[in-house]
Amino acid sequence: LHVAAWKPFLWGKGSMKMAPRNGGSVFATCFATLGPIGKCPIAPGTVGTLVGFAAYVFLTLVFQFTDFFYWIACGALPLLAIPLCHSAEKHLEREDAPEIILDEFTAVPICFAGTMTPSVMIHLDASEISIWALVAFLSFRVFDIAKPFGIRASQRLPNGWGVVVDDVLAALFVALCLNVSWRWMGLAP
Repeated sequence: LHVAAWKPFLWGKGSMKMAPRNGGSVFATCFATLGPIGKCPIAPGTVGTLVGFAAYVFLTLVFQFTDFFYWIACGALPLLAIPLCHSAEKHLEREDAPEIILDEFTAVPICFAGTMTPSVMIHLDASEISIWALVAFLSFRVFDIAKPFGIRASQRLPNGWGVVVDDVLAALFVALCLNVSWRWMGLAP
């Protein structure tokens, strides 16, 4: 299959332009949409979140990252996503376009702050990981879609900050809920 056949699927209606459009980059857009995943016609944010959860669980279990690496990732991934999402907004000529899903993807590890961190996850069985990941996934989608407690106001931040910060705040609320649940159930690490 020739690359030209994939262009409409990967980059929308128009042809792929290598030159930046309004300062945006096609490469940043590719990262910000997680390639073709952001082009999912139904609920791309939910699909991006699902990919983020699957990647977090898989990478944590396979590579057994340290908690130090986890905490670095929690801070660094959203910070790296901000300029990429901003560039993608420029390229797509739309603010917080639905196909930009890197913000959801990078916020996922934050959902598990204080609970299912790598050092804890390696001691859980598959059913426990699945249940807590499902609870976190559903909670994250609720907070990300409903945007309560000032999350909606954070979307007004400029230059890609609003795209990413609302998801980071949603993830922090999920982490708070999971921490309360873990402690109430006596599962605290």
